[in-house]
Amino acid sequence: MKALLTFMKNRKRFFILYAIALPLLLCSTAFTTEVANIVPKTASTISPAKILSHPLNAIDEVREQIIDFAKEYLGRNYGEHIGADRFDCSGFAQHVFKKYGFYLDRSSSVQALNGQTIPYKNAKMGDLVFFNSGSHISHVAMVVEAKEGSLIVIHSTNSRGIVIEDVLKSDYWTRKFAFVKDVLSTWQ
Repeated sequence: MKALLTFMKNRKRFFILYAIALPLLLCSTAFTTEVANIVPKTASTISPAKILSHPLNAIDEVREQIIDFAKEYLGRNYGEHIGADRFDCSGFAQHVFKKYGFYLDRSSSVQALNGQTIPYKNAKMGDLVFFNSGSHISHVAMVVEAKEGSLIVIHSTNSRGIVIEDVLKSDYWTRKFAFVKDVLSTWQ
């Protein structure tokens, strides 16, 4: 058991193991309960029930619903509290994804550890875009639309609150652009 706990501390390996072992885990209630009790509370995870509630052919619909829900918050102030959720950039992404059963960690630097890195041209609605400040990830946004020469996102900014903008048309965001992650497909 100690070896399993040590192994699970490495999040990337844990997610791969979890995805492979999920069908087996669902077959054994006792084992599922035991594993659920050792999942790190700060890891970006979702429950097996939530994975099953988003079938492969419905992810595109979920992507659209996530962005439609995010758009309801346009104009809200940066750092504003909605219930227990605080709307800085990562808190906003966490709040939106949580509504659809996807748990993202509270920090953009930890959110960036999840999913698969993809070229911005291949980004889809609901993918996450990460930006850095020097040597670390410091900001996250959600893709609304991506096409050649354009990456339109919705995010919570310090100065303007929750906005939609093309980050590739902004010198500020272009300088800080780090990568795009597809986090939804990895939860299928």
